[in-house]
Amino acid sequence: MAPPNGSALYTFRVQGATDVIRSVREATPAHYLVEIESFTDIKDSIAGVNPEHFESTEFDAAGYKWVLVIYPHGNKDEDGEDHISLYLKLISKLDHGWSVDATLKFFIHDYKRKKYLTIQGPGEHTYDAMEKEKGIAHAIPFSDFTLQSNGFLKNDRCKFGVEVFVADTVPRTAALSILNERKRDTFTWTIKEFSKLTEGQYSNEFTREGPCGWYTKAKHSKGTCHLLSVSDLHNANKGFKVEDQVIVEVELTLIMLMNDI
Repeated sequence: MAPPNGSALYTFRVQGATDVIRSVREATPAHYLVEIESFTDIKDSIAGVNPEHFESTEFDAAGYKWVLVIYPHGNKDEDGEDHISLYLKLISKLDHGWSVDATLKFFIHDYKRKKYLTIQGPGEHTYDAMEKEKGIAHAIPFSDFTLQSNGFLKNDRCKFGVEVFVADTVPRTAALSILNERKRDTFTWTIKEFSKLTEGQYSNEFTREGPCGWYTKAKHSKGTCHLLSVSDLHNANKGFKVEDQVIVEVELTLIMLMNDI
C-alpha cells in the first residue's frame, strides 16, 4: 500500500501499482466528462452483472471513438475489489495487424474543493483488435471515494472524466516470400468497333485466383504507356486491327506472396 503521488489534499491509501501517478488540478478534462446523478442507483443496478461496469456514451478524441468504463465495485478480473476501477474502451474498428498506443489520464471531480483528482498509469497503453479496454484497476479505494470529507460525492452525484493522447498508429507488418512455383494465367479482351472509341476504356472486371488472393483491375492500374504506336496499330499489313476489331491479351504471373504477421 502506498500514498497517492502528488495528491496531498487526500489521505487515502491505495493498493496495486505504485507507479500510478496521482495529482490535483483545476482544469476540466479536455476530452470527456460525465456526471452521474445517482451513484448508488448505478452501483446497485449492476451488482451481480458480469462484468459489473457502467459505460458512458461514445465520444471522439484523438481521431477515434471511445467510451469511459467505470467499475463501481472494482474490476475483479484485475484484482480491483474494494476500489473504483476506471478504463477507456476503444470503439473504433482496427484492421488486423494495426494497433494504437495511447496515454490515459482519468479524473474524479472534487465538489468540495472544485478541483479534479487526476490518475495516470505508467507509460502507454496499446490497443489492438483483441485488446480494446485499458485502464487502472485501483484508481481509488471505494471507502475513500465515498468519504464525505474528500468531496467526490455530493448528494450522491459524482463526475468522472478522461483525457487520451494517441501516438502514431502502428501499421501492420508483413512477410514477403518468393514462390518456387510461379502461377501464370491469361486474360483476353476482344474490342469490337475499335474506331468508335473516343477515350480510355476498361474491360469488364476480371479475376484470376492465386494463393495470395484475387487479381482485379478495379483497385489499381499497372501497365505500359508505349505498348504500340498508333501508326502500327492502323497499318493493315501489321494485322493488329482486323475488321475494326482489336484483341488485347495480358499474361499474369504470380511471383511473390505477402502475408500479414
